[in-house]
Amino acid sequence: MRYLLIILALWLPLQSHAVEFDENTRFLSLGRAIQVFEDPTGEATIESVSAASHAGAFQPVPAGTFNAGYSRSAFWLKVELTYRPTDASIHNDWLLELAYPPMDHIDFYGPDADGQPTRAWHTGDMLPFSSRQFAQNNYLFQLDLPPGQTRTLYMRIRSEGAVQAPLYLWSTHAYLDAQPSKVYVFGLIYGVLLGMLVYNLFIYLSVREVDYLYYLLYVASFGLYQMSINGVAIEYLWPDSPWWANASTPFLISLATLFACQFSRSFLGTAQLSRWL
Repeated sequence: MRYLLIILALWLPLQSHAVEFDENTRFLSLGRAIQVFEDPTGEATIESVSAASHAGAFQPVPAGTFNAGYSRSAFWLKVELTYRPTDASIHNDWLLELAYPPMDHIDFYGPDADGQPTRAWHTGDMLPFSSRQFAQNNYLFQLDLPPGQTRTLYMRIRSEGAVQAPLYLWSTHAYLDAQPSKVYVFGLIYGVLLGMLVYNLFIYLSVREVDYLYYLLYVASFGLYQMSINGVAIEYLWPDSPWWANASTPFLISLATLFACQFSRSFLGTAQLSRWL
């Protein structure tokens, strides 16, 4: 059994291959194409991880999305892309999306003119919003993918919170087409929360009962938490406060939980039954 596991450990990385797509591709999930190298010390460099001798250190991701949970390690992601258009005269622009706004540190390495990886962007939740290549709640990186050539992309991620990397490939036109739907969904969610906030504010001002005050504070803190976790808050509310952008998510969900408990205690009158409830 031990020898079988050793063989599998050596064989699985060799099965990784470049993702091939053509000009008709609009969107691809790259979860199963990602190879991952965990760097517990955080001292690995792009020169060391991109060396041919280091290729065996990268492991495939068995699940559809890389999720390391809570870890202090740095993680290097590697993905190979091959653009094979049926018509070589058609030029498409491509975007790589990391759809996880709370990621603290991201270093994206794209190939230079000679195909060698070089750092293109350093961004993340712990940096000002202006550090992003595109002003979006998720992280977007523009790709230069010549027809018929395989390009290897590297990304180094590290976070004090949960570490996960849902990676997607978009054609630029498809990404722009998808934005109105996302904006409508966000608008619906935050519109409902804002409506609840205003409605309960008027009720509280009318009846002056503490139940409505607790519920009002719960809705406000939960709404801000949703904006923080979705990357909307750092885009519109505190773009130049990376420390608060990183700390606001756990703080706001804790605040929402506190006010939800206080609302439940007040509404149910548990203090009349026991002072410990």
